[in-house]
Amino acid sequence: MSPRWFDGLQLFANAVYRSRTQSPLAEVDPYFTFDCGVSTDLLDRRLSLFVNVNDVFGTVRTGGSSLNPYNPSVSESTTDSRYVSFGLTFRLGRTEMESQQTHGKKEPRRSVRG
Repeated sequence: MSPRWFDGLQLFANAVYRSRTQSPLAEVDPYFTFDCGVSTDLLDRRLSLFVNVNDVFGTVRTGGSSLNPYNPSVSESTTDSRYVSFGLTFRLGRTEMESQQTHGKKEPRRSVRG
């Protein structure tokens, strides 16, 4: 069996939305963030590459207000949490669990007749 050069792409997407919350003495504004990435295995799973982008739209803004009658306040902050990460993994050998995986190959069913 010849080695496989390319095992396909895996896409990753993650979104977080926190809705507005309110308690008797505080109110917190909603925020939204979106992360995505792509990874692939090469050279019969000996080499793996990935690229991830966090907070694609730069939407992490937090804010709220304190409803405390003795010290009312309003706050808002923006966190610039956008970044890109790259990764490279080179495997020298296989773990015992990896060697037992079938990678989606189905074994033919054997019927038992009595």
